[in-house]
Amino acid sequence: MSFLRLVWVTTAWQSVMSVWALDEVGSMRPWILKREIEARIALYRGARRQAHRLPSPLQVSVKSHPPRYKYLRQALLSLLAQDVRPDGVHLWIEHQHLAQLPAGVRALQRLGLAIRPCENGLRSYGKIVPALEQYPTAYIATADDDHIYPPDWLSKLAAAAGPDTIAYHRGHRMRFAPDGSPMPYEAWDREIDGQVEGDIVLPTGVGGILYPPSALDPRVIERHLFQALAPTSDDLWLFWMAQLRGTGFRKAASTALPETLPTSSIASLFSINNPEQTGNDLAIRALVAAFGLPRS
Repeated sequence: MSFLRLVWVTTAWQSVMSVWALDEVGSMRPWILKREIEARIALYRGARRQAHRLPSPLQVSVKSHPPRYKYLRQALLSLLAQDVRPDGVHLWIEHQHLAQLPAGVRALQRLGLAIRPCENGLRSYGKIVPALEQYPTAYIATADDDHIYPPDWLSKLAAAAGPDTIAYHRGHRMRFAPDGSPMPYEAWDREIDGQVEGDIVLPTGVGGILYPPSALDPRVIERHLFQALAPTSDDLWLFWMAQLRGTGFRKAASTALPETLPTSSIASLFSINNPEQTGNDLAIRALVAAFGLPRS
């Protein structure tokens, strides 16, 4: 190991230990520890990170809440350590949850994290609506707070996006009944490998989505609309808003899958929108009634 690399590793390790001293992390799973050290080494080698080369600023946006705080630091480190350098990485926290944010997460502000308060009650919409309002001329990449993302996650999105094209890593192909109406959400083709002409694909937020400026209908930020039509189905709402704007979609080149972090036992959007509760299907019917069927 070269002297310079030894310095990088030592400094990264000291940084990890200093953050652990701020939190009562308890026992750390080995693979999570490994990913954290890798991310910190990458950050200390930041001079090697590439510019994103997009024509407008690139902002990364994620929202969290207390049940996800235990492993939030690791998710954020993976976003801060991407192989292309965004213009900002923003963590949105509802006002009511700010005081509970761990010191170890706050310490990431030294590495470039911006902690942003947002209004109470936005739920999953908090990672996109405030960002759209504050950065209307930026490319906005959304990520989830319970995954560790691979280092090329953002660069692959940036390479696939365009002024009129939303890039995504994971999507579901919509299927339609003989009468032309959408089939139930659970009957769609899940996590497709690619898309061909004529496919109607719903990008899903867990994989990450990159929205170019003005890619969404201006009504996207209207709270009374999305809370009435798709209160827990932000992916569907954003898809319809892109459809209304005439924006296309492109799947990014393959990369490693995001790694799911352990979370406390909470009611996730998956459980809210599962087949028994039909949250997504209710949203689809409401969106079709309000805006019409999606088109390829």
